Amino acid sequence: MSDTFKQRLRNGEIVVLLITSIDIPRSELEDSLALGSYDAIFIDGQHSPFTEDKLLAFCAITEELGIPVQMRIPHTRFTYM
Repeated sequence: MSDTFKQRLRNGEIVVLLITSIDIPRSELEDSLALGSYDAIFIDGQHSPFTEDKLLAFCAITEELGIPVQMRIPHTRFTYM
């Protein structure tokens, strides 16, 4: 049984992230994912504007595609979310 993404991070393993925008259309995201072997998608919520609705929609797409999302949160006061 393979480790989950979180377990791999905790184990200090090297993971490959696709860095993208939360606004990327699904078709472009699928095309980008097809170009390599990625362990997760990274989006930056600290330097890019987003709404909770956008985040929810984006994560729904990535869940359908079977790839986790790693997000840089705007501020540490939001870690409970």
